Formats: sequence, structure tokens, C-alpha cells
Amino acid sequence: MTNTFKVDYSERLVAFIDILGFKRMVESEKDKAIKIIESLRRDIGEVLSIIKEGDYTDYSIKLFSDCMCISCPDKLENIYYIIYQLMHLQFFLAVNGIFLRGGLSHGLHFENDIMIFSKGLINAYELEKKAIYPRIIVDHVIVDIIHNDMPENLKESTLPFLRKSPDSLVFIDYLQAIEDIAVDDDDFFQEHKKAILQQINTNMNDSTVLDKYRWLSEYHNTMVMENYDPDDYEKEIYINTIKENSIEIKATFPSFEKL
Repeated sequence: MTNTFKVDYSERLVAFIDILGFKRMVESEKDKAIKIIESLRRDIGEVLSIIKEGDYTDYSIKLFSDCMCISCPDKLENIYYIIYQLMHLQFFLAVNGIFLRGGLSHGLHFENDIMIFSKGLINAYELEKKAIYPRIIVDHVIVDIIHNDMPENLKESTLPFLRKSPDSLVFIDYLQAIEDIAVDDDDFFQEHKKAILQQINTNMNDSTVLDKYRWLSEYHNTMVMENYDPDDYEKEIYINTIKENSIEIKATFPSFEKL
């Protein structure tokens, strides 16, 4: 007799996340690899604790190799919750030098303890391929839903976590998490800057990877400029603060030179 089980193949919000530089992490010396594992466990655990403490039902986070699949029922309020969670996941990992790239979409989705069968995951994976840089792109369909279908109070809470890139793709503005977390702004931007520079120095001879961190450097600098109000500082202090926390693009990345 064939065993039968209930198949819940339903519409869900689905994120596909790729951990950048994972191969190099795995090939690290044992002591360094252990620290990476501890960081991933701690920071993913932070997000899981947010889910458990909140009124979030039927959320799922699956890890496989260098990828994550995060899903939840496709409801208006869950659009806010999953964006909020992804923002914090990126934030916590970035401080520890682990950067993410991904896509957030929706579609029919089934999963259990042994398998995932999902059109939503395929949609999110296709977005991740377009992301290119360390960012999580949000499907334009979801963005349209936020603008047109969300109640005004929920829309006002969700939109501040999103930002449009120069290429017009909308991504999760993970540095906005600094407003939610009790960290010193200078300390955070210094740690974020240090983590980016480490990746740049490690990949100095790989132009494809460098391009990703040039984009991230420009995003970082944009957020530094927005975070410090010149009216709150004396002019010289403001200039020094911006300089200390920003990444000097021209001085940091390779440029044309004569032989």
C-alpha cells in the first residue's frame, strides 16, 4: 500500500540567500573556520529568536551549503516581517564580515523535513542571479503590493527598509537596522568599513569580486552621509567624522596607471 501525506502546496513569500565567499570560508584554517561557524550560528540564531518572540506563525529557515531558503505564508503583514528579518540577518552578518546576496519573491511552495519543491524558490533564485552585488533584491510584484495594497500604517513601516539602486532594482536597505539596534553609530560604521576593506584586500586581483565591493562601498558611503546631520556638529568635526567612517573609493580600488 502506498503511504499518503497531505501536500500543502500554497502561496508563500520565499527568499533565496547566498553567502558570498563561502568557498574561501570553508577552505580556511580550522580555528578561523570554527569562528565563522560560530558567527553564522549566533547571527542566524538572533533572527530565529526574533521570529520566536514575535507573533510569526509558520516561518521556515532552511540552510544548505552556502544557501538559505526563508519562507512564510504570503500575507500582507508577512511582507513587513520577512523584510525586517532579512534586514537584521544581513546587518548582523555584515558586522562580522559575512555578506549576503539574494532575492525575495513569492509563489507556490512546498517543503518538509526532507525536500523543498517550490516555484517561489525558483523565482527568488532568479532574482538572486540578477542581484550581482551584496544585496537582497525584492521582486517588483512585491514592491507594487506594498505601494498599492498595504494598509497605510503598514506601508509606512515597510518602505523605510527598502532602497532603489542606480540600476532601478529595489533591495533591502540593511544598514537601516542601525536605527533598531543599540550600537554606537561610529563603532558600527567602522566595523562595516573594516569588513568591506578586508574583502577588497583579499580579492584585489579579482575584478569581478572587486566590482561587488565597490558597489557595497558606495552604499556604505551613502548611508554614512545620511546618518550624520551636519547641523549636529561643528563643521570640522562633521568633515572628519564623514571622512573617518567613509571608504575612499579612488584610493581604495585599482585605477589606470602607466607602466
